[in-house]
Amino acid sequence: LEGWIKDAKDMAAELLAAGVEVPGWKLVPKRATRQWADEKKALTALAEAGCSAEELTELKSPAQVEKVLKKRKLAMPEGLITAVSSGDTLAPADDPRPASLQVGKHLAAALGKLV
Repeated sequence: LEGWIKDAKDMAAELLAAGVEVPGWKLVPKRATRQWADEKKALTALAEAGCSAEELTELKSPAQVEKVLKKRKLAMPEGLITAVSSGDTLAPADDPRPASLQVGKHLAAALGKLV
């Protein structure tokens, strides 16, 4: 039964991604993870903020750097972090999260090549 349910949800997600309405369901973005917008810019800005070269030998995750800065009572410089979702997930229509913007797969692929 669990396999059938998974297959049905996968099919609903595929239909929604193709622009077909599925009553009672919608696609929402998955939880975004924070990443460095530009690692070189982040290294420079963090060095200017007072992080030692030893601390920056291997650029850590934004959360790890925030802990280091918090100990020094410093704030994370603006514009270094971006939140990126890894895709969409199926959710009930009454889920409070906003529905994902759906664009055609070809348009999404073309836009992805521009970035």
